[in-house]
Amino acid sequence: MLAPLLTLALLPLALAACSCPPAPAAAEVCGSDHKTYPSACDLDCTAPPGQCAPPPSAPAAGVAAAHPGPCRPADATLGRPTNATLLLSGRRARRSATEERQQFEACERKRQCGDVTCSECGVDWVCGLLCVRNCRCGCLGLQTSAMNSTRYSECDPNGECGLQYVACKRRCSTQECRNRCFMDLERCDCGCVQQAEGTTARPASSNPANTTGPADPTSPHRPYPVV
Repeated sequence: MLAPLLTLALLPLALAACSCPPAPAAAEVCGSDHKTYPSACDLDCTAPPGQCAPPPSAPAAGVAAAHPGPCRPADATLGRPTNATLLLSGRRARRSATEERQQFEACERKRQCGDVTCSECGVDWVCGLLCVRNCRCGCLGLQTSAMNSTRYSECDPNGECGLQYVACKRRCSTQECRNRCFMDLERCDCGCVQQAEGTTARPASSNPANTTGPADPTSPHRPYPVV
C-alpha cells in the first residue's frame, strides 16, 4: 500500500523535472517514425509534448531525428526502409550525441565556417552571421543559402532556441546530455535559417565577418556560449 502512494507522490516531481520548455515553430523536428515533434526534446522523450519520460541523456527507443523541420509526404515513401526500421532491426545503431557533436565540429573546422563571409552583407552583422550559419547548417545536411536577415530576425525574436538550450542543460548531469542539448540548439537555429531563404547569395571569402551584435546569450542572432 505504501509503495503505490509513494509513487503517486513522486510522480508530479518526476514530470516537473522532465518538462520540455515551450519551443518556437523553428524547433520542430521530423522523427524517423514520420511524426512531427515540437522539439528534439519531445522527440527524445517520445511522450506527449511537455512531458519527457526518460532523462534527456537517454536516447528514445527506436526513434531518431530524421531531419530538422516538420515531416514531409516524401518522408514516408512506401517501401523505403526508414531509420526506425533499421534501428529496430539492429542493422544500424543510433549515434550518441557526443559522436554527433564531434562529427559536426569536425565538419565545421574542415569547412572553416567561422571565417566565412559574404560580400553582399556589407556592415549588416545579422547577414554576416547568416553567412556563417549557412555553413554550419550544411554540417547538419542542410544545403541552405539563406540571406534574408529580416526573416531570420523575425523567426525567433524572443530567443526561445537559446532559452530551450539553457533549460535543457540545467537538467543534465553528464556531458552526453549537454552534447544533446547543444545539437538540439543547432537544429533549432537552423530551422530559422531555413525560414530565411530568399536570395541566392553564396559565401564570398574566408575573412572574419563583422558579426558584432547583442551580448545576450539567448539571442538567436549570434553564436551561443556552449560547453
